[in-house]
Amino acid sequence: HWDDEPFDAIVSNPPYSTKWVGDGDPTLINDPRFSPAISAVESSKGLYCFRPHNAWGWGSSSWNTWEDAIWDHVAGLASGYGGHLTYAAAQKYCPPNAARWYSSVLANMERI
Repeated sequence: HWDDEPFDAIVSNPPYSTKWVGDGDPTLINDPRFSPAISAVESSKGLYCFRPHNAWGWGSSSWNTWEDAIWDHVAGLASGYGGHLTYAAAQKYCPPNAARWYSSVLANMERI
């Protein structure tokens, strides 16, 4: 038995393994604190949303569920802002008040 089957179990089976999406998955490249910190600054963590399920102040955007909103926001942060807080991202996200927005988001990220 040992010579023919030296292992009790196979723990990896490549043809059936989950395919790695790497950088194609925004949840793997974003700082996980970025989206919640923005929501804290823009809407008091979703408490005061001017559009349905829009805790991030994304213009006229609205969603049917929080789950859809969060996934779209995280994907948008990855594709449009690099997934991390930078001053350049702040200038793009909140051009009229980038310095204050950057400081506020950073302070919230540090609390998380």
